[in-house]
Amino acid sequence: MIDSHDVAQILGGYPLVQVQGSGRKPATRLVKSDLSRLSNLLFDKNKKTKFYRNKVTQKGKYFEVFESERLIFYNFPSSNSGRPNTQSVDPEKARVNKARNAYRSKRKVIDLAMCNFTEKDKFLTLTYDDLQNFDIKNIQESNKRFTLFIRRLRRRYPALKYLAAIEFQDKRRKAVHYHLIYNLPFVHWSILKKLWSHGDINIKRPKDMRHITFYIPKYFNKNIDDIRFKGHRSFMYSKNLTKPKKVIGAAAQSLGEKFALSSQLQIVSKEEYQSDFHGKVTKILYTQK
Repeated sequence: MIDSHDVAQILGGYPLVQVQGSGRKPATRLVKSDLSRLSNLLFDKNKKTKFYRNKVTQKGKYFEVFESERLIFYNFPSSNSGRPNTQSVDPEKARVNKARNAYRSKRKVIDLAMCNFTEKDKFLTLTYDDLQNFDIKNIQESNKRFTLFIRRLRRRYPALKYLAAIEFQDKRRKAVHYHLIYNLPFVHWSILKKLWSHGDINIKRPKDMRHITFYIPKYFNKNIDDIRFKGHRSFMYSKNLTKPKKVIGAAAQSLGEKFALSSQLQIVSKEEYQSDFHGKVTKILYTQK
């Protein structure tokens, strides 16, 4: 059943129109265009716009069961019909959107890490020394050298997978450097240093899966308000990474119920919180025993 919160979401945040009723207080109703839009979304023949409350995501050997109190929409059509937005941007709304986008990017990195890497893989830090013939504080110039390093590495190891975060060093040098997790077998540090050829490297093995899921994403908290990242991503990854597999709707609800009763799965973590957009949200992470 779709409640009043869901209707508001379906209408894309359109305000309800106030009209004079028979009483002292104005009555609230939906204008004809809003009702038409609602009908088109709910009974769209092409089924482009979809919504759900339940979702199950497979991330490697992990399964995340998600349940929200309110509907979540995707493939949602734009409400401005392609017209440019000439209205001034609300600073508070811009701040909220920025934080939301950063959270989504962080979740994407965590999901990719869980799908593609294990405790057998390795962390790698790449730094620039002061002997370079370009500005090591410039992200664009630094990324060009990083891309060339990845190409040289892939020529030797075609199956290379990596996930990398960009960070600026301390206040004194302010140089760009990179934190990666990669999937290669043993490669002597001297080979990696020669392929990098721009400065020092550091290699270490993850302690556990928790270490992996926090290693790269932790830099998002540092980078979110850094104006030097304007127009640049703060993370990169190889195109051959496995993406999470998702099931939504009734099928996901059924899976979640089966997972809860399964003797072959164990709970890794459980999280409950209140969302302004989705109401009460529950997330349970399972893995095989």
